Amino acid sequence: MKRWMNTPLLATMAVVTFLSIGCKKKCDLGQDIISGEIKSDISVFPEAGYLTADLSNDQYLITADHPYADRYQISADRGMTKSDVNYNEYSILCYPMTVSCFAQFDRSVAIDDVNGVVKYTIKVKDCGKCKEDRYVENYVVIRAIPSSYLIIFDTDIQTVD
Repeated sequence: MKRWMNTPLLATMAVVTFLSIGCKKKCDLGQDIISGEIKSDISVFPEAGYLTADLSNDQYLITADHPYADRYQISADRGMTKSDVNYNEYSILCYPMTVSCFAQFDRSVAIDDVNGVVKYTIKVKDCGKCKEDRYVENYVVIRAIPSSYLIIFDTDIQTVD
């Protein structure tokens, strides 16, 4: 009789062991990093995915006069409430890229008003241990800048084990 009573306990232990081993991440890359002049408390919500696929490199700064300006909303509470972008206060930067399904992003923006230049740096740690790639548009909100500013993109993808 004791043998049958231990069966549920053994089964529970086997399930817990399997889940703790089988659910580990492919790589431990840490959290995404946001720094510089990015408004880290504001999220961007495009009306649909892959909007950046139709843009050229000189269109990755979204201001009031951008053809897609009305296709974005922002949120200060991670999407619980959304509002139209006030382009007198904010601009949006994006930079699409395809990465592994396991990737960590370090995004930073520096604005040089004297020379009218913005540098958007994106460093990616890519685990490379999955079969599917993902398309990431790298939207960030910054303070409003003129659409005439030169945007420099500095990207680096590093594959780690």
